[in-house]
Amino acid sequence: MENPQANFCDACHTRPSVYHTTSIIDFVARESHLCRDCFETVGETAAREFVASSRDARCQYCGAVAHSSRSDVLAQVLDEAAHVRSMCFECSQEYHQFNLREIQNLPQDLSSEQQLEALRRLRDAVQNHMKVWVRTNRLQ
Repeated sequence: MENPQANFCDACHTRPSVYHTTSIIDFVARESHLCRDCFETVGETAAREFVASSRDARCQYCGAVAHSSRSDVLAQVLDEAAHVRSMCFECSQEYHQFNLREIQNLPQDLSSEQQLEALRRLRDAVQNHMKVWVRTNRLQ
């Protein structure tokens, strides 16, 4: 059964929650559901900065208005500097479909080191693929 309080702000408990964030610190996930007012006053700084940067974001591949902005999971897995990917709907679909196809083709018996190396090659391959894809499909 759904919790009737789930749609209300975790801080004030009176206004509807509109910002839903998950923070992972020391491998512990913490969810936060805040209304607009509470998000601006008690929301985590990183979450507020992320939302502010996403408002006017452009697709990093074709320059169209971004449909979504999210953390780059490959960068996190590879322990690289945090990076936010902003993409339009079409580029996002192609990006994720390409990644899915390539990941499904990876051998299942790779060591941890081999997996990380395969993900580094995938990161580079998807960037190259997206440059070519945008030139041939989005800029016609």
